[in-house]
Amino acid sequence: MAFFSWAQEKVRKFSIRRPSLEDESGKRASKPNDPKVPGVTVKSKSLTDKNQFILAGSVLLLIFSCVSLVFTIKTIVPGLHSRHLQETNCTVIDSIYNGKIMCPVTNLSDRGCTPKMNCLEIFVSTNPNYGDKTAYLLHQNEYSFVTDLLPCSYHPPQCTCNTDILNNATERFNETFGLQGNSFSCFQSTKNPQEVTMHRIIKTSDMAHSIFWPLFGIILSVWSIVSFAKKNNSKINRLYIYNYFGS
Repeated sequence: MAFFSWAQEKVRKFSIRRPSLEDESGKRASKPNDPKVPGVTVKSKSLTDKNQFILAGSVLLLIFSCVSLVFTIKTIVPGLHSRHLQETNCTVIDSIYNGKIMCPVTNLSDRGCTPKMNCLEIFVSTNPNYGDKTAYLLHQNEYSFVTDLLPCSYHPPQCTCNTDILNNATERFNETFGLQGNSFSCFQSTKNPQEVTMHRIIKTSDMAHSIFWPLFGIILSVWSIVSFAKKNNSKINRLYIYNYFGS
């Protein structure tokens, strides 16, 4: 009886042992988690890390390019006025203070206040004159023509809650450029002669760059995403997250 018990134990151990990937019939045995055997579920990444990085980079590029369109609009709109500006000579006829204007605070440390500063208006004559008037209101740059926040001849580069600082800067600007008979180089629009500005800050090249680079980024990212989708169409539903949390 002991011999038969020993023989049965040996047979049982031999039957559960898998010494080879092939069985007696020559067919491939079913190895646990063998990806080559049908019906065996294997949890593996359906997309390589490289492809996932390319997809993530393309999506980020698309988002960044779309956000950059805000810069494009902020450049193109005043740039359309800048295209018609021609250099001329300005001679000051008179300068006055006309009430007060709001000075929006952009500095994070001074947020929450709404300071008002003196509105300086400098009237000039131009030579050559592209209009039919003898006096024009001088503006700082072409942004004054697309917003109501810059209606005067001077606006500080950065506003602060201290109105004394703002008014003192306005007074110094008036003493430098607003004296009667003072002459300096300026720009006047040939399309709308009422638009006279002291500085032209937007060039044609700036407009071209503001249009080209966001569109280039959008086209490149969309092409990359579409190519990725076509190449990995059969694997899209088995991404990294699906393989980790799917059953």
